[in-house]
Amino acid sequence: MITEGEADIYLKGDEKDFNFDSCLVVAMPEFGFAPYVAVKGVLEGADPIGHYISKYHYQDPFNCIGDFDDPGWPLYAVEKQGKKWLIVIVKEWMPTPLVQGAPQGTWIYTYPLVRNFCSLLLKRGVKDLCYATTTAGNDAFPDELFTQPKRTRVYEYHFGEGTRTTSKAFVLPPSWLFPYLFTEMGGEGWLVFTGYKDGEMIDDMAATTLTNYFKNHLHLPSSRAEMDRTCERIKEEITDEAKMMDAIPDMKKLSKSDKINPMWG
Repeated sequence: MITEGEADIYLKGDEKDFNFDSCLVVAMPEFGFAPYVAVKGVLEGADPIGHYISKYHYQDPFNCIGDFDDPGWPLYAVEKQGKKWLIVIVKEWMPTPLVQGAPQGTWIYTYPLVRNFCSLLLKRGVKDLCYATTTAGNDAFPDELFTQPKRTRVYEYHFGEGTRTTSKAFVLPPSWLFPYLFTEMGGEGWLVFTGYKDGEMIDDMAATTLTNYFKNHLHLPSSRAEMDRTCERIKEEITDEAKMMDAIPDMKKLSKSDKINPMWG
């Protein structure tokens, strides 16, 4: 186990091997699931090497024997072209309410969580961090303020360099928080995003666009077959959860949300 502040990484292997060149972060509970589907194609069915767990995690304390869900964020190791990547999937994230004053509660829990993680990465040799997302947040505003960019293009924002995109994006944590704090601590962090289309359970076009970015810019090739399998699993999970909520109405009072993909930002 590796401890940083009030956060822990539970590893399946030797902690001496927990050293990487770069880090890629995506979130699962994002509308359209595009970043998650894209990165699962990169992982090609690999098992996590460990989990990142903290008391600040937005973690469901319930679990189920027979379909046990590991707490925390799963960590994966991928090596391509002599470069070692740590891939992180943010499984849960504190909801960020779009009400004046309310997001402060989110900040109190999420800042130490991300700060500790970025600090640990730098100590373990990571030089750059990329966070991949879509512009689902733009839909909270009129088009004249935040227009949805094309889902066939990717846009980059490099923190600390003054590099700006030609497309506007309304970004909430965790999308900007990881690369920003990593850059402030001395690393190189950037945000890559593509457009979003409301109403699609799984945004395959956005996922494919991010997949091409991973392949062409990060040199992380992806398996289309694994992406398709991931899409099927997502649909099954949504269907299963809906059936459980219908069968046990009282459980809705205990659930954080009646959807598998609450708006996290």
